[in-house]
Amino acid sequence: MDKRIEAFLADIRDRGDTQFAIVSRLREIALASGAGISEEIKYGGLLFSAARPFCGIFPYSAHVTLEFSEGAALPDAHGVLDGSRQGAPPHQDALRVRYRGKACGRLC
Repeated sequence: MDKRIEAFLADIRDRGDTQFAIVSRLREIALASGAGISEEIKYGGLLFSAARPFCGIFPYSAHVTLEFSEGAALPDAHGVLDGSRQGAPPHQDALRVRYRGKACGRLC
């Protein structure tokens, strides 16, 4: 594992068990989502790429966001996603997507 990623995860661990559990589980899911997935520290979080970036995990003091490069295209049959371009840099086609469910849910 890259030393920058190790340091990033250690910092998250120091913030508390719940946030570390969420970031760790999301990271596991992203890395297991296909062959050739890479991760890097970028934009203050973990950015995951295959041929191109597809999602990022960004921890904040009171929450964690999981952002998708083409989040607007995600199906949401159960109406649990809440997305906006708020805060996304103008050059990115990213959409921040927030799960509107119980904190941590079945991830942890």
